[in-house]
Amino acid sequence: MGVECSSVGISGQAGGQCDRDDIEDANGDFSVTHQQVHFSTIDLVHFRMVPDQQTPAIISPVVIWVGALPDSLTGEDAFDLANAILVLLEDEDSLFRHSAGAELYQPASDLDVIGHVIDPLTTALGLPIASAKMPHFQGTMGFYFKSGDDLCGVTARRVLFPAGEVNSDYTYVLLMGTKAWDDYLKSIQIRIGNLGTAAEIHRELIRRLEGRAAGDIPVAKQAKKELTETRELLEETINEHQELYEWTKKESGKQSQRVIGRVVWSPAITLGDACVVKIYKPKFLSNFRGNVIDSGTEIEGAKFVNKMYPRTHAQSGFKYPAERLLVLTDILAEDCMRHPETKDHDGENCLYVIKRGLTTLTTIGRATGRLSYVREYLSNQTHRDSIEWAILPYDSESGAFSKSGDSGSMIACGSGEFGGLLTGEFGKTESSDVTYAMPMFWLWLIIKAKFLNANLYPVFN
Repeated sequence: MGVECSSVGISGQAGGQCDRDDIEDANGDFSVTHQQVHFSTIDLVHFRMVPDQQTPAIISPVVIWVGALPDSLTGEDAFDLANAILVLLEDEDSLFRHSAGAELYQPASDLDVIGHVIDPLTTALGLPIASAKMPHFQGTMGFYFKSGDDLCGVTARRVLFPAGEVNSDYTYVLLMGTKAWDDYLKSIQIRIGNLGTAAEIHRELIRRLEGRAAGDIPVAKQAKKELTETRELLEETINEHQELYEWTKKESGKQSQRVIGRVVWSPAITLGDACVVKIYKPKFLSNFRGNVIDSGTEIEGAKFVNKMYPRTHAQSGFKYPAERLLVLTDILAEDCMRHPETKDHDGENCLYVIKRGLTTLTTIGRATGRLSYVREYLSNQTHRDSIEWAILPYDSESGAFSKSGDSGSMIACGSGEFGGLLTGEFGKTESSDVTYAMPMFWLWLIIKAKFLNANLYPVFN
């Protein structure tokens, strides 16, 4: 009997080649490294057995073939590793499915009737994320960069790893954690219910106007026509929301369908609270607009402009972005961060900044130009000291600039400059809360030292 070995293609058929990510994912999730196996290769293969010339060949199921260094693996360790692999394969949700899940949307337009509900599913900055290992703990994707042919995202380390935990380069990242996903689906249902109530009110008004319109009263006829058009628009909107709800549940309902990438690098906590995620490009590129912050609909356009430049006797230097998308084009220099030239309503120097996060969505805050010394005590009885950019609430009535879940957000200037990566907040009341951020001028140097060809303006053909 002859036995041949052939590689497995992505489709699962003999004769192809394994994608690099497939091999890395295999190593990552069932943790050959964590099992302390000194391996040299990992392959996905079929074995082809030919009993004789008259009998058809027998092709085995897919085999994960781990090549160990000579004399480095005992029989008992090999048995334990094989069982660990089998456990992983039985848990389909723990596998990184390249083909699963829907693509993200392009940033929502004001003219889109479902724009409010697709906002958390777009490629704009502020994407709600969580670790697959800790889906109950949620945060925000900060910004993107290109490295070679890879699209990478950056968030705060604390979003994906508990304080004090050893870095893991094989942590998968989800679009929305458990609570965010459940809340999102509920929000669509609530909106459908509200639209349905509005449509029913219009139906009743139309019924009452029918009697007046029968008497050929022009005003009643016009009112009935306008109400009918509004009701039809409401019903069309309800249908679109219902279709989105069903489609989203089907295409993204499982955690495995919401995997958008995996951690490829997280520097030592002493270097900074950040980590880099390799993004799964097929979910992003079709609708990717680069590093843009959606100013959202929480603050009306004219009010947004006035808040960014509140001095009434001087012309505003801030222009409300077209399509609500603030394009980030440069990094705020340290000198500009420390010595802001903008004046607040009291004539004091400050820098008004913007962020969009999972919890508080779009908020405007004040950076005073002072950098803060922060000490964080970790669970392993050690601490981390850092110099952070401090952001204050806009005023005493605006509420907190950030809350839990906003960690990882990019804080930017109205002129389109990357300011800092939001790492946390401190304070007993919303009006006295201080938000802290890792300055981008420093963070980017750390990233560039690891990813030599990294650039902040990702363009893909």
